[in-house]
Amino acid sequence: MSRLQIAAEKISGVVVINVEGEMDAYTIGKLKEAISMVTQSGVISLAINLGLVTYMDSSGLGLLLGLHKQLAKSRGNLVVAGPSGAVREVLRATNADRLLKIVNTKEEAAQFIVDNPFGDKPGARQP
Repeated sequence: MSRLQIAAEKISGVVVINVEGEMDAYTIGKLKEAISMVTQSGVISLAINLGLVTYMDSSGLGLLLGLHKQLAKSRGNLVVAGPSGAVREVLRATNADRLLKIVNTKEEAAQFIVDNPFGDKPGARQP
Protein backbone atom coordinates (compact mmCIF):
# COMPACT_ATOMS: atom_id res chain seq x y z
CA MET A 1 0.00 0.00 0.00
CA SER A 2 1.25 3.46 -0.88
CA ARG A 3 1.98 5.86 1.95
CA LEU A 4 -0.29 8.42 0.26
CA GLN A 5 -3.82 7.85 -0.98
CA ILE A 6 -5.64 10.47 -3.05
CA ALA A 7 -9.28 10.60 -4.12
CA ALA A 8 -11.22 13.46 -5.69
CA GLU A 9 -14.90 14.17 -5.25
CA LYS A 10 -17.30 17.03 -5.90
CA ILE A 11 -19.29 18.71 -3.15
CA SER A 12 -21.75 21.41 -4.27
CA GLY A 13 -19.89 21.50 -7.58
CA VAL A 14 -16.52 22.12 -5.91
CA VAL A 15 -13.58 19.77 -6.45
CA VAL A 16 -12.33 18.35 -3.15
CA ILE A 17 -9.10 16.37 -3.11
CA ASN A 18 -9.05 13.96 -0.17
CA VAL A 19 -5.55 13.06 0.97
CA GLU A 20 -4.65 10.24 3.36
CA GLY A 21 -1.25 9.22 4.69
CA GLU A 22 2.11 10.97 4.62
CA MET A 23 2.85 14.10 2.57
CA ASP A 24 6.62 14.11 2.19
CA ALA A 25 9.35 14.33 -0.41
CA TYR A 26 8.78 10.68 -1.39
CA THR A 27 5.02 10.93 -1.93
CA ILE A 28 4.39 14.54 -2.93
CA GLY A 29 4.83 13.85 -6.65
CA LYS A 30 1.66 11.74 -6.64
CA LEU A 31 -0.33 14.62 -5.12
CA LYS A 32 1.20 17.16 -7.52
CA GLU A 33 0.12 14.97 -10.43
CA ALA A 34 -3.45 14.71 -9.15
CA ILE A 35 -3.68 18.47 -8.58
CA SER A 36 -2.21 19.18 -12.01
CA MET A 37 -4.85 17.01 -13.67
CA VAL A 38 -7.56 19.03 -11.90
CA THR A 39 -6.11 22.48 -12.59
CA GLN A 40 -5.33 21.67 -16.23
CA SER A 41 -9.03 20.96 -16.71
CA GLY A 42 -9.75 24.62 -15.93
CA VAL A 43 -10.55 24.41 -12.22
CA ILE A 44 -9.36 27.60 -10.47
CA SER A 45 -10.66 26.90 -6.94
CA LEU A 46 -10.37 23.70 -4.97
CA ALA A 47 -10.36 22.24 -1.50
CA ILE A 48 -7.80 19.87 -0.10
CA ASN A 49 -8.99 17.67 2.75
CA LEU A 50 -6.04 16.88 5.03
CA GLY A 51 -8.06 15.24 7.80
CA LEU A 52 -6.37 11.86 7.31
CA VAL A 53 -2.84 13.14 6.70
CA THR A 54 -0.62 11.82 9.49
CA TYR A 55 2.61 13.62 8.54
CA MET A 56 3.61 16.59 6.40
CA ASP A 57 7.14 17.86 5.80
CA SER A 58 8.38 20.98 4.02
CA SER A 59 7.61 19.52 0.59
CA GLY A 60 3.93 19.24 1.53
CA LEU A 61 3.95 22.75 2.92
CA GLY A 62 5.66 24.04 -0.22
CA LEU A 63 3.05 22.36 -2.40
CA LEU A 64 0.20 24.01 -0.48
CA LEU A 65 1.79 27.46 -0.58
CA GLY A 66 2.69 27.15 -4.26
CA LEU A 67 -0.82 26.00 -5.13
CA HIS A 68 -2.30 28.89 -3.14
CA LYS A 69 -0.18 31.33 -5.15
CA GLN A 70 -1.05 29.65 -8.47
CA LEU A 71 -4.79 29.68 -7.82
CA ALA A 72 -4.73 33.26 -6.50
CA LYS A 73 -3.14 34.40 -9.79
CA SER A 74 -6.17 32.92 -11.55
CA ARG A 75 -8.47 34.64 -9.02
CA GLY A 76 -9.27 31.27 -7.49
CA ASN A 77 -9.22 29.85 -3.98
CA LEU A 78 -7.41 27.08 -2.18
CA VAL A 79 -9.14 25.98 1.01
CA VAL A 80 -7.51 23.48 3.37
CA ALA A 81 -9.98 21.30 5.24
CA GLY A 82 -9.62 19.51 8.56
CA PRO A 83 -5.86 19.31 9.01
CA SER A 84 -4.98 16.77 11.69
CA GLY A 85 -3.22 17.92 14.86
CA ALA A 86 0.30 17.31 13.56
CA VAL A 87 -0.40 18.96 10.20
CA ARG A 88 -2.20 21.89 11.85
CA GLU A 89 0.87 22.40 14.05
CA VAL A 90 3.16 22.56 10.99
CA LEU A 91 0.84 25.14 9.43
CA ARG A 92 0.78 27.16 12.65
CA ALA A 93 4.52 26.95 13.37
CA THR A 94 5.37 28.22 9.88
CA ASN A 95 2.62 30.89 9.89
CA ALA A 96 1.14 29.26 6.79
CA ASP A 97 -2.17 29.31 8.66
CA ARG A 98 -2.17 33.10 8.24
CA LEU A 99 -1.98 32.79 4.46
CA LEU A 100 -4.09 29.72 3.76
CA LYS A 101 -7.83 29.52 4.36
CA ILE A 102 -8.28 26.66 6.84
CA VAL A 103 -11.66 25.24 7.84
CA ASN A 104 -12.72 22.23 9.87
CA THR A 105 -14.53 20.12 7.26
CA LYS A 106 -14.52 19.52 3.53
CA GLU A 107 -18.15 20.63 3.43
CA GLU A 108 -17.17 24.00 4.96
CA ALA A 109 -14.37 24.26 2.40
CA ALA A 110 -16.76 23.66 -0.48
CA GLN A 111 -19.22 26.20 0.93
CA PHE A 112 -16.48 28.83 1.28
CA ILE A 113 -15.58 28.39 -2.39
CA VAL A 114 -19.24 28.56 -3.44
CA ASP A 115 -19.64 31.78 -1.42
CA ASN A 116 -16.31 33.29 -2.62
CA PRO A 117 -15.91 32.18 -6.25
CA PHE A 118 -13.43 34.86 -7.27
CA GLY A 119 -10.55 34.36 -4.91
CA ASP A 120 -11.63 36.64 -2.08
CA LYS A 121 -9.06 37.05 0.68
CA PRO A 122 -9.13 34.17 3.16
CA GLY A 123 -9.81 36.41 6.18
CA ALA A 124 -9.27 35.22 9.69
CA ARG A 125 -8.22 31.66 10.20
CA GLN A 126 -10.56 29.15 11.74
CA PRO A 127 -9.83 27.54 15.13
